[in-house]
Amino acid sequence: MESIIFSLRDKEVFGGDSVKMKAIIIASLLTVIVGAVVFGKAALEGRSIDRTEFGRDKLRVLSYSTFVSSFGPGPELARRFKQLTGVDVELVNIGDSGLIIQKLVEDDSIYADVILGLDRLHLKEAGEVLGWKPLPRAWKPLIQKSIQSTVTELFVPVTWAPMTFLFRKSEIAHRPTRLQQLLETRDEIVSLQDPRLSTPGTQFLFWWHQLKRPGEKNIDSSQFRISPSWSQSYGLFKRDAAQMVFTYMTSIIFHWEVEKDSDFDFFLTEEGHPWQVELAGISDRCRRCTDAEKFIRFLLEPESQTLMMEKNYMFPAVSGVQRVGAFAALPDVKLLSYDQMEIFLEGKPDLEKVFFETFQ
Repeated sequence: MESIIFSLRDKEVFGGDSVKMKAIIIASLLTVIVGAVVFGKAALEGRSIDRTEFGRDKLRVLSYSTFVSSFGPGPELARRFKQLTGVDVELVNIGDSGLIIQKLVEDDSIYADVILGLDRLHLKEAGEVLGWKPLPRAWKPLIQKSIQSTVTELFVPVTWAPMTFLFRKSEIAHRPTRLQQLLETRDEIVSLQDPRLSTPGTQFLFWWHQLKRPGEKNIDSSQFRISPSWSQSYGLFKRDAAQMVFTYMTSIIFHWEVEKDSDFDFFLTEEGHPWQVELAGISDRCRRCTDAEKFIRFLLEPESQTLMMEKNYMFPAVSGVQRVGAFAALPDVKLLSYDQMEIFLEGKPDLEKVFFETFQ
């Protein structure tokens, strides 16, 4: 289209020959039309292509963006697994982990061998709408006792971390010690995630619910920013568009070790913190089911656990794996109980409405 506009604007290029100019314009239009038809046909055919044909010879792992990215642990884990087993791993970015189940339900042509990044607050839904392969029971003793309750017949944790609010000490005049104090009217902008789309967002909603906060009247909604994903909400914090962000406590390691910035700190409370466990499972849509089991077992090896700790900024899930560097400096915090998780999940739709009425 740009060439057509250029021709109309610069007729003198053709020496005023209107016949010649019209011929060129018609030819250009025909080229555009034919190209559009061909492209449209290809696009329509592409929609009907069976995508299960792609990567048949590879082990397909669906996970969230920061795991599969070039700076995450996924590519290096895939390289090491191939070196060990000869199996190629195809990493598929599914976006925010909160959308994994939704996308698989909406499109049954998406096949996966391993699904990594599910949160325990989504397991009930995952078990109801998707099929899974059972995992070896012998894996449970490998997991740290503090998080063994998250091991099921179908899922095993690969990393975990307490969740809290991060802030810059130089920007927070009064440090809160209770969640209510943090959420009350304040000068700082607080960045949250949408609990319908984001697993951290769901964890915050659970925390808020457990501490009986829904319906609070002393919250100024203008001080909160709600993003559809963790990465977007954390981006607001990184750009200083928000002074506090709900995130993993281990996120602070990036600022301490990579940015060498000791100004960052996290909210600590004796009320108890939510804690997210990243779980892996084998889809019943798997093509390389045996290799999928081998891959998850590989993730539980000490070397893999250390790599995920260092590149994914999460605690290892396996017993005996030492916390390295600044990870060792992080305190053990009081963790929330998830005994009331079923009650929370039953009332989640109503809680989401109250959440948006309060914070948006």
